[in-house]
Amino acid sequence: MKISFRSALTFICLSFTLIHPTFSQTYLGLNAGAGITKGNGLTGLNGSVGAFVETPLAERVNLRAGVAYAYRDLAQHLGIDPEGDFWDLNLLYLPVTIKFRMLESKTYPFLNIGGAYGLLDSPRMASGHREPISDIRRAEADMILGMGYNFKLGQGIFFLEMQYRQSLNNIIGKQAGESLQPFTFDVLHFGIAFPLGD
Repeated sequence: MKISFRSALTFICLSFTLIHPTFSQTYLGLNAGAGITKGNGLTGLNGSVGAFVETPLAERVNLRAGVAYAYRDLAQHLGIDPEGDFWDLNLLYLPVTIKFRMLESKTYPFLNIGGAYGLLDSPRMASGHREPISDIRRAEADMILGMGYNFKLGQGIFFLEMQYRQSLNNIIGKQAGESLQPFTFDVLHFGIAFPLGD
């Protein structure tokens, strides 16, 4: 993959430095999530771990941008193999969301809305054989809707969030002559963050 995790995170941090030079309310954090992938009668697991920067745009409105390593396995039962196979997918995931604070307090519920772009790296079949690369799209676009709660953690924050992600295209593409529908992802997300300034 041409874009590394470190270079993507560096780009995001430098972008926030130029856009928002006052760091008193800007946070740098780590997050992770896990959940269920569903679609086309298939079910699998998904997970991610990454880093993000969050900065205020207006009163009770924050911008969050991040980079993550995401993993997905999908049970495949489309007639390619009567026994069924697993798609083993790794992605560099770049989410950008707008966070709406529901209360003006140190601990508060929030809503999240935004999108993400995923770049596929090293697709393979867990059974050991590969499908033709023409059947796999190299990029994915998702819509993100989330609801969560922010807790005060010393000078930083800790949050829990339930996210619903709707893929706007299907990364698997066409298999066995059938055009698959985009997948949905239910994800329990959590993270910590600390201010960049004093």
